[in-house]
Amino acid sequence: PFEQYLAVLGDAAPTVEKYLPGSAGKIVCGLQKRVDDNRIRIMLFGAYNAGKSTLLNALVGHEAARVGDIPTTDQVDKYDWEGHVLLDTPGVNAPIEHQQVSEAELERTDLVLFVMRQEDQDSKDSIERLFKLLKAGRPLFLLLNYEDSDELVVRQIRDKLSRTLAESAIRYSYDLDALAQVPVMQLNAKVALRARLEGKEKLREISGYDDFILRFTDWLRQYDEEMQRLELVRDRVQRELIAPVREAIVCRLPN
Repeated sequence: PFEQYLAVLGDAAPTVEKYLPGSAGKIVCGLQKRVDDNRIRIMLFGAYNAGKSTLLNALVGHEAARVGDIPTTDQVDKYDWEGHVLLDTPGVNAPIEHQQVSEAELERTDLVLFVMRQEDQDSKDSIERLFKLLKAGRPLFLLLNYEDSDELVVRQIRDKLSRTLAESAIRYSYDLDALAQVPVMQLNAKVALRARLEGKEKLREISGYDDFILRFTDWLRQYDEEMQRLELVRDRVQRELIAPVREAIVCRLPN
């Protein structure tokens, strides 16, 4: 079926060129490369200081991505991980050119690992972006990155997030039953990275990394079957090829 997709994409090139002049090569070739690669692409998405790069380093087990309190990533960096591709991207509240890179990559990715720091629970921009992705039907895993070490405070942070999500679901007209199906975990990314670098099992457990990775890999497993991978390809073709061509056709129709 993946080979059939490659052939169909090739056949679609003339139509794409007709309605999106100069774009056929980029769109069709880009999709063909990703179909041929056949690995799931997981984008770390969130504000520039949410802890995305720190989390990525914890996942790969070494300091591969640059980390800083100011925007450090101005491009999409790819990392092999467990047979998948992790995408480290600029923050969405970073300089506008960085943000545009993230938004463009979002259309090309399969799964979204939405990283939110504890302070961003009250961020209108972060919550808006989260529910926009959910309402678009994008497969999404939400991770709250916290820094407090007091167990009571951590529990309060978790409870606050639950309330914020429930209240926001009502505000954005998102079904509460569907919200309950979204995986939500919390993690101290800095402590998790330190634990991974130093090989400290107890510290890794305290950071929440063990619970997170168990839930995250279990969530990923549902997309590893061929039919689910094909569904991800179909969604990608819909976003990157069919939707833009349809919009171009509509624009050419007489009023």
